[in-house]
Parts: sequence; C-alpha cells; structure tokens
Amino acid sequence: MKNYRQKKRLSASVYLAIVFAAIIIQCVKGFRFELTTLAVLILIFSYRDFRKIFSTESLRKGLVEELDERNELISQRSNAMAFAVVQNVSIGLEILLVILYGAFREPILLSVILTLSLVIAISFASSIISSIYFEKKL
Repeated sequence: MKNYRQKKRLSASVYLAIVFAAIIIQCVKGFRFELTTLAVLILIFSYRDFRKIFSTESLRKGLVEELDERNELISQRSNAMAFAVVQNVSIGLEILLVILYGAFREPILLSVILTLSLVIAISFASSIISSIYFEKKL
C-alpha cells in the first residue's frame, strides 16, 4: 500500500516541479505558446496523480488490479510477446543490413550492423540468463 502511494506521489511531485520550472523559465525568457501548452498538460497529469494519492477508493481499486493474477499473467505474456517481436525484427533488420552492405559496400552500414549485433547478443544473453534464473527459482 505504501509503495503504490509513493510512486504516485513521486510522479506528481516531478510533474509539479517541471511545471514550476516552466513557469520560471517563461517569466525570465518570455512567454511562448508551446511551453505554456506543455506546462498546462503536465499540470493536468500532476493533478490526476495527486487526486489518486488522496482517494482511498482509487487506492483500493489500484491494489486489487495490481494483485489480480489474471492481470499479472496478461502483463507477463504481453511483455514476453513484445520482447520476441523486437528480437525477431532486430534479427530481420540485421539480415537486411548485411545484404545492403554486400550490395553497396557503405562503411556506415558496418557500424550499424555491429551495434545491432551487440543489441541482439545482449537480448539473447538476458533471455538465457532470465530463463536459467526462473527455472532455478521455481
């Protein structure tokens, strides 16, 4: 219960600090429409979070939803699916870049290929390590 409120309190405080900073900047450097619009939108987010902090009904509802097993399962499956999609798209993109490098011999493509290879290697390593960790834990 305490963690739930702390997250909202922290986000609301950060939003409020950003709004105050935007107001101070506008007073010093002059008013701009874009910054004023952004400050108003962030103030709305801050108000929403502060309202959720002091509402016991929203606190109970949030805790019930947070602890609901079905929501946890949906969240885990969607995260796993998103990870698989990103991993497969990265591999496909790397294959395409290797083909493009073979065709055009552009040196910039090598740095992109190496960077993407590093990202793919990290994703595979994290997948393997998390699988080993959860198999030992369960």
